[in-house]
Amino acid sequence: MGALTAAAILLFSASGAAAPQIEPTGPMTEAAVPAAVRASLEPKGARLTMPNGPYCDLWLRKNIPDAKNAAPGALHSELGFASAVGLIRFLTAAADFRGQTIRPGLYTLRYALHPTDGDHLGVSDYPDFLLLIPAAEDPDIDAGFKFEDLVNSSRKATGTRHPGVLSLTRPSGTSFPSVTTNALGHVVLQVKAKLRSGGEMPIALVIKGRSEQ
Repeated sequence: MGALTAAAILLFSASGAAAPQIEPTGPMTEAAVPAAVRASLEPKGARLTMPNGPYCDLWLRKNIPDAKNAAPGALHSELGFASAVGLIRFLTAAADFRGQTIRPGLYTLRYALHPTDGDHLGVSDYPDFLLLIPAAEDPDIDAGFKFEDLVNSSRKATGTRHPGVLSLTRPSGTSFPSVTTNALGHVVLQVKAKLRSGGEMPIALVIKGRSEQ
């Protein structure tokens, strides 16, 4: 994930109000998360704090399996469908990239690509997403999923007919971990994940913000 001892990045909006900041946090220790999942995570995580208080904690997987996908325009061709990337804990009520409510709690993050149909054109600049699955529903970090099974599992994060989705975007700059607010007003958390092959993979996750579509 890269050193989490870097100073938190604090930005200011034009109005002078404090913007999001990031700081290191300790290991995931909650008993609600299966022991095998806890053991698969980095010992340090990243906490995102919004102007009104702590928003979420993120732990990346220690060594994400390398795989190949040939999706046109994909940011992460080194990730296979449904690969588990990490675990997120929302500390307050949140919303996914569709604006759907996500309750406070623990969720695994699995990689997916939005379907190549007309319903998803223009949803985001890139087809890459992380789907949220309630941690209690996803005890095997190495589990494989068929598309419909993954979507059904992620629907449990939203309670709707749509899965819970967090959009991935292209990283900016060279600071990891860091948090930025992009031109669309999306809060983007940037971290570096470790691949099983030994390489590193920069990840830019839209942690707060929604599609205009």
